[in-house]
Amino acid sequence: MAVLPSPDAGPSKVRAFLLDLLIQEHEAPPELAKTCADKWVLGHGSDLRRTSREKFSQLFGESVGPYLYKSVKRDVEAELWSSPTWKRTYWTMVTVSVAAVFFLIQAYYSRSQAQTIDNLGYAMVVFGPTMLFCAFGSPNGNIFMLALWTGAFVSSGAGLWCVFKLKLIE
Repeated sequence: MAVLPSPDAGPSKVRAFLLDLLIQEHEAPPELAKTCADKWVLGHGSDLRRTSREKFSQLFGESVGPYLYKSVKRDVEAELWSSPTWKRTYWTMVTVSVAAVFFLIQAYYSRSQAQTIDNLGYAMVVFGPTMLFCAFGSPNGNIFMLALWTGAFVSSGAGLWCVFKLKLIE
């Protein structure tokens, strides 16, 4: 299996990766794979990771570019999902979600309106800012957007709750 070159890998390593990818995963004939891989002239590994689908199609042609793009993006995502940063982010989101659910359950079973409001506020304070933090630690995609919007929405509520609590204390 072709191994994704590091972000600082030079053009020759990127070409070797593309060659291996085309031969091993797409079963392209070696001559075609070499011709396609040689079209990558100057970019580094970081450029390969950021190249758009349109650029792949433009560079490698409509018959190869889209398939090559999907394979490269799949490898980039697999690398991101297996990174320690993403694992830490994932478990932080799980832990904070459990804590928020705990506070929501406490709010549901509270005996007074003040306790209910407090527990809802604690849930928002725990959940919102942490989800925003996790959004910036996660790979781009659906989970990033979900965490970003959820975190922003809940953080706004937490901010309003804090202002409300401060007004009551004064």
